[in-house]
Amino acid sequence: MTLEHGFITLEEHFMTPETIAAHQDVNAIKDWHPGVDLSFVVLPSLTEKLVDVGEQRIKDMDAGNVQLQILSHAPVCLPNEPSTETCKQANETAFKAIQQNPSRFKGFAWLNMRDQDAAIKELRLRISQGFLGVFLDDHTADGERYDNPSFWPVFEAAEELDVPIYLHPTFAPSPHSEKAQLGSSSKHAGHYPPVVAGMLSSAALSWHSETAIHILRLFSSGLFERFPKLKIVLGHDGEGLPFFYDRIVKGLRWFSIGPEGAKQTRTFETVWKENLWFTTSGMFGLGPIACMLQVIHPSRIMYSIDYPFSTTQSGQEFMEKLKSSGLVNEEQWEGIAYKNAKTLLKL
Repeated sequence: MTLEHGFITLEEHFMTPETIAAHQDVNAIKDWHPGVDLSFVVLPSLTEKLVDVGEQRIKDMDAGNVQLQILSHAPVCLPNEPSTETCKQANETAFKAIQQNPSRFKGFAWLNMRDQDAAIKELRLRISQGFLGVFLDDHTADGERYDNPSFWPVFEAAEELDVPIYLHPTFAPSPHSEKAQLGSSSKHAGHYPPVVAGMLSSAALSWHSETAIHILRLFSSGLFERFPKLKIVLGHDGEGLPFFYDRIVKGLRWFSIGPEGAKQTRTFETVWKENLWFTTSGMFGLGPIACMLQVIHPSRIMYSIDYPFSTTQSGQEFMEKLKSSGLVNEEQWEGIAYKNAKTLLKL
């Protein structure tokens, strides 16, 4: 299998043994997220695959015709994480895996946005080592989103280095987080088991919709006005934004005013076409991608799996269905499969 014909996938997770061990303290997680059971984070069937960045992972990649994975650390749900030290440790784990199998793995640098100086230093180090971009959780450990300009030095550095930022959902902030801006995990507790509340607060829907809102906050704050060449990647078929695209455009036309009262010169339509890319991570239905193709140019869509939360085989089956669906032609399918990623990541 060669790079020319195998898939390139951009949202493929791992965890370090240290972060997995920290999540074994289930009581600490329950104290941090009262009323919400997030114990599924450390299911043995997942953690065994998450910690492996070698032989078994490559076997799974081969089973789904994946030539190259871009590694990124999975979200965590612990107090004050990710810290700068945790990010460094995770990035070093990825770097060693890349060194051992450079034709199979590349990496996105995980950064602690609460310390901008340390984050930029870590970013520059990892890009110098061959990492291809940035992997950011949707909010900081204490619940802040990045529309506050105090977080913008990392975005400025990414634009300068001409590398993409992959903005990924993470667990809802703890109710103990004073700066939680879109509500805490406990708001999802209800008349059902806590483990259901845990899923509602995360992968079932909530963290996708909150990431979508985050993009609108970034646009409304003037981030893309300040950094017009910024590259942002969204997973999970665009976190719901493609479905609501027309409604969003209509709404934002009414209020396209920057933070200082000046009208923004770059519309949301412009940002959508010039600053955003999208992956299929964990979304293997033809309906959602048909919606995407109505509002996104095919050159901006890239196949991804969300490994190990989705399997490489199920992803391959989806790509085969897409190929025969009539939704895309051969050239567009090859772009989604690997060529668009090669262009964005300069492989």
